[in-house]
Amino acid sequence: MEDISSESTLVQHNCRWLKGRCSFYKYQGFWSSKDLLEGAIVAQKSFKAQPNDVLYCRVAPKPAQRG
Repeated sequence: MEDISSESTLVQHNCRWLKGRCSFYKYQGFWSSKDLLEGAIVAQKSFKAQPNDVLYCRVAPKPAQRG
């Protein structure tokens, strides 16, 4: 996996309300967690689009709230 520490221009932010357990990094104008950011950097560096490619992204639905 790509190591984001090699990206010297990243701004890091530690969440106080999570007592420093969660860090976000600003990359290309967006804030992201380390795991998601590493995947995005790898995809940007290795993906070569072809005319018939389809890019499919999915966000997991929120769990139903009990009330």
